[in-house]
Amino acid sequence: MKFFTVVFMIMFIFFGLVNVFVLHADDEKLIKKQNKELFRQYNKECKADNFESCYSLGGMYNNGQGVDKDYEKGAELFSKACDGGVLDVCIGTGVMYDRAEFIEADYEKGMLAYSKACDSGYALGCTYIGDIYKRGDHFPIDYIKALEFYEKGCNGGDAQGCTYIALIYSNNKGVPMDIEKGLIFSKDGCEMGSDTGCDLYKVLLDQKNNE
Repeated sequence: MKFFTVVFMIMFIFFGLVNVFVLHADDEKLIKKQNKELFRQYNKECKADNFESCYSLGGMYNNGQGVDKDYEKGAELFSKACDGGVLDVCIGTGVMYDRAEFIEADYEKGMLAYSKACDSGYALGCTYIGDIYKRGDHFPIDYIKALEFYEKGCNGGDAQGCTYIALIYSNNKGVPMDIEKGLIFSKDGCEMGSDTGCDLYKVLLDQKNNE
């Protein structure tokens, strides 16, 4: 009797697992079908200048949903969405082009996307423009312009922008060293949540007290 009970349990578990695998396969087929339908819908709407759909379509290309993965096409669609006023995607678009995230770098397109974000009140976009002028990868190094855009980012509430201003003033590079300004901006960055800002504030405070 025990033998038949064990056999029954094994068969029950086996057929249960088979059902799970079948259901899983069916779920995958359904997801693929839905993705293809969404891809066709977003593609049609994007061609009609629905820029939110361009954003969604770009994400599908980047993730390989309903279409073969294509980061170049994804970036192109993100750029179109950004130009069309979908400001949430502008930072991501800028990063893809400026920092060659999955695609070949295009600093002009990166700058345009950051500028769109910055001009529309996205503080991080201003900070990233400051980075471009500070790094000098493509545009000439210009610490004055870097400070200008970092300050826009800082004033807009971006902790990185404040901290980077403090770093420039404390490094005596590009502009004269100014510990007082370094303290002010590192403290601002710290209060906005930048750990680097907090660490820098302590260093500069010790430096000032030891003068």
